[in-house]
Amino acid sequence: LFVCLLLLVGGLMAQSGATLRGSVRDAVDGTPLVGAVVSMADSSAFTLTDTDGRFLLRATPGIGNLVVRYIGYIPLEVKVGEGDLDIMLQ
Repeated sequence: LFVCLLLLVGGLMAQSGATLRGSVRDAVDGTPLVGAVVSMADSSAFTLTDTDGRFLLRATPGIGNLVVRYIGYIPLEVKVGEGDLDIMLQ
């Protein structure tokens, strides 16, 4: 029973995705954008960038798109890929 429970929990954790990492910066001068909203286009999952413009978001790489918004900038939708994302807003 214990082994079955471990396999079940392990399978659920594997399906939950990975942590997407990246940063959001100004396209003109490279300034980090603090508090930008980074969300999955097809779900309610979202996060805000930190004081260095960096973010972490639980999602599945290669599946779906991220939408990035910040006041005074044009929203940007980007394909979720492997590795860190370097997002530049205009």
